[in-house]
Amino acid sequence: MKNDFLNSVIIKIAELNEKPSILSFYRKCNYRDIQGINLDDIFIIAKKNDAIIGVCRLSEEPINTKEFLILRGINIDPKYQRHGIGIIILEMADKLTKARKCYLIGQVHLESFFHHIKFIKIQEKDFKNNVPTHLIERFIKYQKEKPLDKYIIMVKN
Repeated sequence: MKNDFLNSVIIKIAELNEKPSILSFYRKCNYRDIQGINLDDIFIIAKKNDAIIGVCRLSEEPINTKEFLILRGINIDPKYQRHGIGIIILEMADKLTKARKCYLIGQVHLESFFHHIKFIKIQEKDFKNNVPTHLIERFIKYQKEKPLDKYIIMVKN
């Protein structure tokens, strides 16, 4: 049954004409920073019957140098979670990030999910020497916005 479902889902890199639908999907998911979304980012989408049911965003940062990538989240429509879509999207993101350093700020309970493609947790005591300053600032901001959620920074070389 699960394979039949996955066979009906298309996972791909979004095209320019699909980006307005991505923004609508983010609004539906109550994405925290919809104003900060750069439409030049790379979006991996999952579609079922032409509707977006999942999105992963990869940003090149800092904007002026594009030195590394940031995995800016994977959002899956709650109706379609636990069907393997997130893992397939994550594996596609892995292929796109193979030759570049990639960071993410994620919730602690997702550490093993991201470890699936070799992301490694950076200990807070090691942030200063291993994490770009603007990501540390973003991490602190997330912690202040949602103090009950626990966040980690991970990296994949």
